[in-house]
Amino acid sequence: MARAKEFDLDDIEDRAISVFWEKGYEGCSVNDLVQNLGLSRSSIYDTFGDKRQLYLRALDKYRRIGLEKMHEILRGTEDIYAVFETFLNESYNKPGNNSENKGCFMVNTATELGFADTEFSEIVNSNKTEIENMFSHYIHQAKQSGNIRSELSDITLARVLYNTMTGLRVASRSKADSAASQDVVKATLALLR
Repeated sequence: MARAKEFDLDDIEDRAISVFWEKGYEGCSVNDLVQNLGLSRSSIYDTFGDKRQLYLRALDKYRRIGLEKMHEILRGTEDIYAVFETFLNESYNKPGNNSENKGCFMVNTATELGFADTEFSEIVNSNKTEIENMFSHYIHQAKQSGNIRSELSDITLARVLYNTMTGLRVASRSKADSAASQDVVKATLALLR
């Protein structure tokens, strides 16, 4: 009789996110996963299929959690300008970005695997589209209440914000000059006024 799996799948996925985020897809070996997940090779293969499937699962969970957090923050704010300012500042100024030089797991995936694999590209592009649509929705609401006065379209502003965040995250990986990043944040936020 086969033994039942004796591990918390949610915890294993969280650990996988951490390992892949730190090492990337190519830089992470199955031995790295065995050591960091506390599972045997056979348990990894039996549960997830292979390293690629585990990575896809980890990336999708990271995407879902990130979107939920953004929605929660945006839904509960009266000052969307301040929220976008925080999002942009955190894109280059998070402790994890600078001290550990990890960047953003989604952006790292886009730069490492985006051109090489359609399935990874689909998750990255789906994430981009969902964030842009979310931003556009909240920008529209903020325009109606007078908190944003820009004449640019909602979706244009959303795309600028998303692309600026992504660019700042890439720059943070190379420990770009903080003052230069702050200039980018100020210029981007000026578009909302």
